[in-house]
Amino acid sequence: AKACHDNSRRSDGEFVTLNCASLPDEAAETELFGYGHGSVEQSEGKSGLFEQASGGTILFDEVSEMSAQLQAKLLRVLEYGTYHQLGDSRVKYIDCRIICTSCKDLSQCVQEGTFREDLY
Repeated sequence: AKACHDNSRRSDGEFVTLNCASLPDEAAETELFGYGHGSVEQSEGKSGLFEQASGGTILFDEVSEMSAQLQAKLLRVLEYGTYHQLGDSRVKYIDCRIICTSCKDLSQCVQEGTFREDLY
């Protein structure tokens, strides 16, 4: 994934990684999408990984470990190319390459019902 990034037109952008196996569901949305100013008590706002990877690449490592809820949110971003930060009604557009890895057979995960077929 890093070699794909480094040898592409996106190499000037950030290479951001997310280990899906280590991401608790409670933190997933904030980690990916960030949150707007004031949406969390005494916050200045926080950019998410999609914003950090803008113009670059984001790697979802062990995507097979992603929760069903997070799979649905990722699918929506992929379908529309947009997202909202927590507490912000403005639409943000993604501009990044997305690479996913897994040590599991994703087609088998689809058959077992642990990975969305439409995301696969």
